[in-house]
Amino acid sequence: MSRFVTRHGRHALHEAALWWLIRYDRSAEIATMVSPIPAPTQTNSALPLPGTPTSDPPTNKWWRPLVDLAPQSSADPTVALPAAARMRHGQSRGAIELWNQVSGSAWLRWSRLAKGEIWLIKSRGNSPVPVALARLTTRPHIDGKMDELLWNSTRPVKLQTSRFTQVSGNTVARFAYDREFLYLAIECEKIRNYRYPAMAPRAGRDQADPQLDHFTWQIDVDRDYSTAFNFTVDSRGWVSEGVTGSTAWDPTWYVAAR
Repeated sequence: MSRFVTRHGRHALHEAALWWLIRYDRSAEIATMVSPIPAPTQTNSALPLPGTPTSDPPTNKWWRPLVDLAPQSSADPTVALPAAARMRHGQSRGAIELWNQVSGSAWLRWSRLAKGEIWLIKSRGNSPVPVALARLTTRPHIDGKMDELLWNSTRPVKLQTSRFTQVSGNTVARFAYDREFLYLAIECEKIRNYRYPAMAPRAGRDQADPQLDHFTWQIDVDRDYSTAFNFTVDSRGWVSEGVTGSTAWDPTWYVAAR
């Protein structure tokens, strides 16, 4: 794609190609899927996390050509926020300018995300986005239950049902972490008058049924609000995982459902 942009500046798809590159070319999640980070050993225990700057900080060389070609792009959060994420290391002033611009957006969701990025820099007042992460000193037992006292130190977060779903139910999530793992505990109220299939042993990866009642969460490690690691568990306890629509990524994670 970058070769196409470089060679065909007058092509009808030049603007679309620039837009694509800004959103996906430097995505930490896509980079991890394509070139997985090896497990730490005695010789590589200081491996960088996804999205961590290296000695050659990534810059977004596609942003200026896009704005020159389509000035309205600077007001589009779906491309401005990924551009700011790419500029975070090496072009921080440009990133802050974009976050400030998006923070005044009429789209409240995007505005709140941009304000969250500014808050991370200034650390003043309350966070404009929810913060609900607790550090654990004792590792929980992964059994689908939340009866251990350690969960009392976490903050329950009530989640909304997907806008594509016509039913409603109470869903509460709790988040925690320790030195090695991120933990997510979910309590989902069953839908009334809905016949749930029986729990069953998992048939393998990427077998969660999107037509069943299910829960999906995303982890956006570089906070570009464009790409993310996706994890899904359906009402049978079957799972799927991937990166922004691709199921080629197969991480190691542990799930128990009841």
